[in-house]
Amino acid sequence: MVTGFVGLVVGPALSCLHRRAPDPEPRRVPCDGATGWSPEAALYLQFSQSARVPIETVSFDEGILLWDAGGRVVPVLFAANEEGEVVVCPVGGLAPDASYGWTVGPFAAHPHQLEVPAFEYEGSWYFKTGPSTGEAVTADVAACRHAFTRVPAGGCEEDSGEAGDAGDSGP
Repeated sequence: MVTGFVGLVVGPALSCLHRRAPDPEPRRVPCDGATGWSPEAALYLQFSQSARVPIETVSFDEGILLWDAGGRVVPVLFAANEEGEVVVCPVGGLAPDASYGWTVGPFAAHPHQLEVPAFEYEGSWYFKTGPSTGEAVTADVAACRHAFTRVPAGGCEEDSGEAGDAGDSGP
């Protein structure tokens, strides 16, 4: 009698353990057309999966580019966590009151490397920085990992360039 009762209690409890949390909504910041973005801020991507994105691969490095108004590529560092979030940190920060563009994807497959998942909003976007805030800028991977503590809420609405509840100014 006790066994049957335990089975009824344990059965549903075990089935709850096998349920997976829903995948997060993909998002990116800054949005297309954003102005006043902090020159010291990192850029942010949320992939639509709850798993670590393999940022150490050639395909990831080739799939994300940041460039200035003159078309020069800006060197960046990446940091990722286990929830599918990636921060893109411009080494040394960005110039104040300047225009930038960034491209995400597609991620080419390379032999003998982990596959980078597709980002739902692949494309190129443009934003403008505001004045310097005087915050420390990214100089190394440890500083880039710290950027997770300053990720703004919200994101872009359906890739239209409209700011979500994060506003356009960055962290």
